[in-house]
Amino acid sequence: MRRRLIGVMLCTLISMALTPAVAEQDVPWWKKQKIVFMWGKWPYTREDKSQNYYYADLPRDLFRNVAIAGATVFADCVTGTDWAQNDGVLVPSIGRARRHARYAHEFDLKYFNTLVRGPSSSLASDAEKTPGARMPIRGHGTPSGRCPLDESIYNRWIVDPHLELLSEGLLDGIHVGWERSGEVATGGREGFCYCDDCFSKFLEIRGVNSDLPKTAKRFAWVKERELMAAYEKDFRQRRVEMFTRIRERLHAIKPDLMFSSYGMGLQMGQSDFMRAMNTPETPFIFLDHARNYGNDDRQTWWISSNAQLQNQGFLYLPGGWTNPLFGAQASQIDAIRWIYEAAVNEDGVWLWF
Repeated sequence: MRRRLIGVMLCTLISMALTPAVAEQDVPWWKKQKIVFMWGKWPYTREDKSQNYYYADLPRDLFRNVAIAGATVFADCVTGTDWAQNDGVLVPSIGRARRHARYAHEFDLKYFNTLVRGPSSSLASDAEKTPGARMPIRGHGTPSGRCPLDESIYNRWIVDPHLELLSEGLLDGIHVGWERSGEVATGGREGFCYCDDCFSKFLEIRGVNSDLPKTAKRFAWVKERELMAAYEKDFRQRRVEMFTRIRERLHAIKPDLMFSSYGMGLQMGQSDFMRAMNTPETPFIFLDHARNYGNDDRQTWWISSNAQLQNQGFLYLPGGWTNPLFGAQASQIDAIRWIYEAAVNEDGVWLWF
């Protein structure tokens, strides 16, 4: 009896020792620890000051220091002229991203490449020069920017530049800094696109047998027939389907590729992107934009839209710009306490430097 009891105890202890190790292999990295998402103007840390600010490689020590500071995600900084023209589409410099990703992985950081300025933002002149690019027709009847449903443009912006990084196993996520860069226009009634493609697809979906009205009269045509809600619903659904196809193309190469964004609101046009990039296996990381440029010292971390987002399966990261957090504005809660409480009680925290 005693020998049997000892055997049972040994089996139990061995099981307890082995189970966590086996289970650990099946646990996604974002569940193993809090996400500490660090994103900022890293080029300020360049060692060779003679290099162009936008093209300078980041020093290896930076990645080591960021890891020591507790980061789990290193989001690269891509701005302005750090982009190359690709048939009128701004795409990131992959050579620098490759080097930075290797440094990040050396110090056990996840590497997210950053995309800024959506394809439909302030690029009307580029669209005119781009073969096959669709110019959107806004409510006023004139073209402006890019069609928000031109999938080829989004493929050249999101997919094509990252194929090499994915094939080399260097990319863990794609961070999109939308801000108010034109995509928000898709959230307003006059902001929807009424180009031939968008409008004809709406008529097709709704089973309306009608000739295409002249471009200047399409918004009025929809409004007069009280079809604005239907137009918005179909338009957004097509956007979700478009971004879903883009996500599936990337996930076919790396199934656990993550997506994150800041500068987004639940009611803005970017919510289409959020919904498409969010899956139970790879939840979308939502960086709370409301706290970026100023934190209300009377509003602590628990007053937010976190519950709504988490109920929809998103990962919620409160955070902010280090300027207001570290002395630019008075606060009843010190920065260390705020960051700690936010990270512990949510899915993580983010900081912009």
